[in-house]
Amino acid sequence: MQQTLLDIDLRTLNLKHPPLFNKVDHIKYVNDWRGQYKGQAAAILKPINTDEVSSILRFAHENNVDVVPQGGNTSLCGAATPDDSGRSIIISLEKMNNVRQFNKAAQTITVESGMVLSQIHEIVENDNLFFPLSLGAQGSCMIGGNLSTNAGGVNVLKYGNTRELCLGLEVVLPDGKIMNLLSELKKDNTGYDLKNIFIGAEGPKNVAQTCEIADGWLPLYYSPYRQDVYSEVISNRKDTFEIPLNMIVNVTDDIETGLLPIKMSIALYIGGMGAKGKNFHTELMSRMGFEAEAKRIQDLFLEGKREKAIASVPSDFCDEISLVGSADRIRDRLQAFEDSPICLLYTSPSPRD
Repeated sequence: MQQTLLDIDLRTLNLKHPPLFNKVDHIKYVNDWRGQYKGQAAAILKPINTDEVSSILRFAHENNVDVVPQGGNTSLCGAATPDDSGRSIIISLEKMNNVRQFNKAAQTITVESGMVLSQIHEIVENDNLFFPLSLGAQGSCMIGGNLSTNAGGVNVLKYGNTRELCLGLEVVLPDGKIMNLLSELKKDNTGYDLKNIFIGAEGPKNVAQTCEIADGWLPLYYSPYRQDVYSEVISNRKDTFEIPLNMIVNVTDDIETGLLPIKMSIALYIGGMGAKGKNFHTELMSRMGFEAEAKRIQDLFLEGKREKAIASVPSDFCDEISLVGSADRIRDRLQAFEDSPICLLYTSPSPRD
């Protein structure tokens, strides 16, 4: 078998589990569990500890290799699926599934990012303790993914989102540097709470803090036609601050049909994430001028009327946060993004029906 230079270089990392290069071994990693998103990868890497993650990211940074981190692969929006270029590497965290520390007296547990949520439940319940985060995918989703999306779950109103359940993090930065933010302190007034930069955020205060202490921000549901939603909170950003944006692109002459996959995703996130009174996606859509529509979508979804919830997602909203239509229409609409704070568009094809 002919080896590429990337294959050869990855082997020099000397990971405990050798990289997977065989495409047959890639199938469960390059497809999302619904079959909506499909991609390709140059290799699948399975680090066993923080040092191995660090060496992988340092290698990727130095060699300009795209990386897709992956936990339980339960994402519903394609976030854990590579594109179809076949040039990226997937870092599967499934081997990082150990308990580092379980302090029963303090009622804290330190686990690695690849631990399945239900396993945490089992461990603490053996000592008559309770970990509040609970959601439908808890038998396969991993705590790292829960943190990266700031998952809510069925107990969110009483106990808060994942952020409220997390005391500290150990983080590997894109260049391979390790940042130790682990702490068991319930209250810590020593400067910025840096861990929350790495836990999913959409609210104005989180965006403002990001502009103050970070180098960039990845917005969700950003519309260049409603820049006032974030204009004030990003006004103090540095000149070098970057705002790239992930965009769904669908070249089609049937705009309404082209928007349908986006409506399906919006209905799930607006209606099915969090809870009735605590859903950051619903709050964001409301701030963008679609409050009545957001409430209707959520009500229908929670009543089990999912088809009606999807049909209730406004086409205008989906159209503003995506690029759908003929090539000429998409080309014309790019001007709106050119006139916005967005500095870069990461485009991906619309998910398959």
